[in-house]
Amino acid sequence: MDKKDWVQLLVATCILGTLGFLGVNLFEMKGTLATVDTRSSKTDERVGRIAETLPELKSRVAWEELNSRFEALVLTSVALSMNNGAISRRVALYRPTLKKAFMYDIEAPEESLARSMRLLSGTIYNFDRKAITFSDLTELAYEQRFSVLLPTSLDSRNSFVVRSAHLEDLKKILRNASKGEPREIDVETAFRVIDLSEKLDEIMEK
Repeated sequence: MDKKDWVQLLVATCILGTLGFLGVNLFEMKGTLATVDTRSSKTDERVGRIAETLPELKSRVAWEELNSRFEALVLTSVALSMNNGAISRRVALYRPTLKKAFMYDIEAPEESLARSMRLLSGTIYNFDRKAITFSDLTELAYEQRFSVLLPTSLDSRNSFVVRSAHLEDLKKILRNASKGEPREIDVETAFRVIDLSEKLDEIMEK
């Protein structure tokens, strides 16, 4: 076999090797794409099933939030501007097991009061991950056509349904903000938001 034949054989071998390599990679790519497509299809199916069950799930969550037993309510009034430039709020801490609400009247500069409100909400979420604001609760209830009546004097974004009974840190924050001990008022026992919603105005006005 002369030199020319060897060159032709070498070139043919290189070409066939390259084509074989490309063929193997193409096969693997097709397999990978098929796997990705299958997974994508399964994901779409799961998302579809979740979307179908979402209305039922939201309805169940709304019902549970309104009917589940709570340990305390933190009820915050809307902010009122005072003649001296300060802001006034009333915060009621209702404990159904004690049949009492503890009333904290807070008057402070706007920035100081806003800081106290952030500290209050942060502390609530820190010890109770299931806490929910009245704003979120009423929105959830409205979407599912449940009725929750809230007084206009209530700041729903800074009022909470609390499932945990660990409240000492909240009391400390409110005592410091109000610069004194709370007033205590008697309130009939109710362990569900749906049973107490009509009485919230009565609590806040006392």
